[in-house]
Amino acid sequence: MSKILIVAPLLAVLSGGAVLAQDIPAAPGFDWTGFYLGVQGGYQAGETRVTEFFSATGLPTGYTPHADMGGFTGGGHIGYIYQTGTVVLGVEADAELTNITGRHTTASSIFETTQQWQASLRARLGVTAVDRLLIYATGGLAVTGFDNAGNYLPGPFTKDWNGIAAGGTIGLGAEYAITDHVSLRGEYRYSDFGRFDFDWLDIGGTGIDAFYEQTLKTHSVRAGLSYRF
Repeated sequence: MSKILIVAPLLAVLSGGAVLAQDIPAAPGFDWTGFYLGVQGGYQAGETRVTEFFSATGLPTGYTPHADMGGFTGGGHIGYIYQTGTVVLGVEADAELTNITGRHTTASSIFETTQQWQASLRARLGVTAVDRLLIYATGGLAVTGFDNAGNYLPGPFTKDWNGIAAGGTIGLGAEYAITDHVSLRGEYRYSDFGRFDFDWLDIGGTGIDAFYEQTLKTHSVRAGLSYRF
């Protein structure tokens, strides 16, 4: 009888607590859906390769300058993402200024490439493995503006060419919402700006015209801060 007198009130308390817990709504998980904008910056390294051809014959001259490039990049981004379940889909655009330069030097010449700016338009696909933590992949169109300069030593730079190249970019990242409106991200991206052509006339004052094929590929790591509306 004494056991019944002890257990009965205890069961009553537990059952009442269970009913009370059912009446309290569960705290909702974080929803990534919405527009956002922000800033980002990081370090970028890459390589540019050039092949020179005689304009008159189309044959290679044997001059193939290449250079490793590295420097800092920074800018802003804007986008929209939509969450359904644990899956997040979105689109994002960004634009950055850079100070990335590569130089190839021989005994008789210098060839220098400077990447001045870059931009991209990308899709984003991610999962929220943990509440407020988004793991994502991204990829799309990448565009860059750059300047080539060259000379035959010991003179100053005698040829200069500015251009725009377009290619693709892919990457992986992680983003964490530190508040309902502010999130931090870290991201890696690989970009291949394809092959682009340009002409230089009267190279080195020799009266010989040449055209060039150039490629530019980069790896970048960046951190970003976003505000969500």
